[in-house]
Amino acid sequence: MSGVPLSPHLFNIPSFYGVDLSFQDTIIEMSHTYPSIDEMAEKVCMSRPTFIRHFKRRFGGTPKVWVSKVKGEALFKALLNTSDTMEQIANQFKFSSVQRLSTFCKETLGGTPGEIRNGVVKPEQAL
Repeated sequence: MSGVPLSPHLFNIPSFYGVDLSFQDTIIEMSHTYPSIDEMAEKVCMSRPTFIRHFKRRFGGTPKVWVSKVKGEALFKALLNTSDTMEQIANQFKFSSVQRLSTFCKETLGGTPGEIRNGVVKPEQAL
């Protein structure tokens, strides 16, 4: 999968006349790397609590939920559209193990990686 930056229009980002969008732009550009909260905070030169406060104000939700959504959508596509092994996918999406990948899929997408890959879990059920 290529790391194509996502459009701000895909997210519910409040836009106000005259607001500097560099914070949003930086976060969206990082989205394809599935960063941790600490990595995002460091990238925009903020402490973790300050970053979370700014993120909530700009994106309308927590960074953890947003990253899970972005990661979940890309992961679902990867499982459906590639023949990569579970190990390869786990590495690509920065999971510490295939078991952690499987747990994320069950909790976030509603099924195991195999169920997603085999079409048992449909996108409208998962996302």
